Amino acid sequence: MLGKYYKYAALYPAALVMLGNTIACIVIANEDFESEWITADFIITFVIFMALVNAGIFCLLSATLFYNNQPRVYNNPWYSALAWMGAPAVYAGALLYKSFGDVFVLANTLPYLIALTATFIHFRQNKNYMLPPIS
Repeated sequence: MLGKYYKYAALYPAALVMLGNTIACIVIANEDFESEWITADFIITFVIFMALVNAGIFCLLSATLFYNNQPRVYNNPWYSALAWMGAPAVYAGALLYKSFGDVFVLANTLPYLIALTATFIHFRQNKNYMLPPIS
């Protein structure tokens, strides 16, 4: 059941961010880019690579939402929120603090934060969620 939320919280934003970065790189490559040391091809490769690394980190850190399968975590809203958004929020906060106002970092961070928040609210309001049986 939580796999559905994981897709919406981590995988779909990762796909969206990668698509956005690819489109931005195509636009940059079509412009007349001039630099003494850096070529347009290098920037495209670098941007795609950094977005892919960032997406991988967010996807790994978002996997902590599966702790909500534990009754002790699910029954406590604070633990549930911490398990859902704690690690990704700390990572995103560090990124945003280090590069405040950088459009590239904002565009690669905000989709994850918005998706994590929206899926957590939907998860907590879902009254049909059943914890898996304890074995």
